Amino acid sequence: MTLRDLIKQKTNRLASVPEQFLTEVQKTEKTIYADILALLDRLKIDADGKIILSKTNIAVAGQLRDELKKVALTDDYLKAVIDYTKEMDKQAVITDDYMQKAFPDFKESDVANALLEKSKKTAIDSLIGTGLEENFSTPIADFIDTAVSSGSGFIDLRNQIQEYVLSTDEQESKLMQYSGQVAHDAVAFSDRAYTNVLAEELDAEWYLYSGTELPTSRPFCEERKDKFFHYKEIEAWADKDWQGKAEGTNAQTIFITAGGYNCVDSILPVGIAIVPDDVIQRNIDNGNYTP
Repeated sequence: MTLRDLIKQKTNRLASVPEQFLTEVQKTEKTIYADILALLDRLKIDADGKIILSKTNIAVAGQLRDELKKVALTDDYLKAVIDYTKEMDKQAVITDDYMQKAFPDFKESDVANALLEKSKKTAIDSLIGTGLEENFSTPIADFIDTAVSSGSGFIDLRNQIQEYVLSTDEQESKLMQYSGQVAHDAVAFSDRAYTNVLAEELDAEWYLYSGTELPTSRPFCEERKDKFFHYKEIEAWADKDWQGKAEGTNAQTIFITAGGYNCVDSILPVGIAIVPDDVIQRNIDNGNYTP
């Protein structure tokens, strides 16, 4: 596989991996919704379909809050998360292949591998741990508490939860919105962090901003796609402001945060041999590079 092929594969996967994960997540929505409805059957309602404000229903609502913490963790959802983290490993292998071709003196990095493992654990916690609880199950539990304490109609509560849990042609469910944000950022940030460690260990000086053309691409990214830069030029981007810029972006972290949240672009170290002459001259003129 050529260097260009590896660049294309590496970059395209930053969009395709999370999209494949979300395809699997969406398949779990109906099961999750059915499980929630089964839990709601334990609430007592009156002849008019109103949830009875009673000590019993208050106790049930408390029990449901605990049980809802696990409602999204279906076998299919857990498998999707596991498969997703395996793709993060595959991404690192592709990066190693790219670095080997771009830099003949490349060696695998224990630091990069340790960082990859940390990134995977963080992603897993966000997708099945406290992050999922805070952004999915807890709001549903709050809906139930409010409905019980106000004596709302059972159908109204069911419809509210349905809108929250099930995607439509017009809007993604909250699970899709949350897991999508995590999935896109986790694989992209992890990939760029892994790549950045290798680049620093090789004292890389030149970079290619590589990205997939997407309808959602920001002007910041569009202006830089498929262009070459000296590392000092990239560091200077951190002083700019743009929509979606990740919190904590500075001259050091911009190689990881790139265009910001939901950015699926790569900042790839390259050898000077493939850097266009005008880019080299530009950086000689601005004082960034001395041959």
